[in-house]
Amino acid sequence: MKNTSKDRYEHKLQQFLKDVNVGQEHGIWSFDDWLKRKDEMMKKYGFTDEDFYKACRLTRSGTDNPYKKFDNKVARLKKKKELHNKLNSGKQDHYDEVGEQEIKDEDDFLGDITDGFYVSDWIDYDYEQDHKKE
Repeated sequence: MKNTSKDRYEHKLQQFLKDVNVGQEHGIWSFDDWLKRKDEMMKKYGFTDEDFYKACRLTRSGTDNPYKKFDNKVARLKKKKELHNKLNSGKQDHYDEVGEQEIKDEDDFLGDITDGFYVSDWIDYDYEQDHKKE
């Protein structure tokens, strides 16, 4: 762990939460007992309610170690690695080939539709001459 004041403060917040919740995970205390314990620990550590909420936000509830600080860098690096692996897999070559084929098919289709139909052909077009009534 780094030794900056922010890191020391966050470590102190985590230790505070551990001390508050000692015995609570087994359902030993009632809610009132827990609030008393929390108030005692807040006095001991010199924390306010804002510090308590900040400590709660730092935790990772639902994990095997809820007091471990959540780090966004790890999640971002994991996502970046997954994307890198997908790009470097054989799938990407397949997707490139499919995309190129779709572009070629679209160009061929548009070419077939527009063959002989240009604006200059329509400017001089005389409808009456092609549809003479005899």
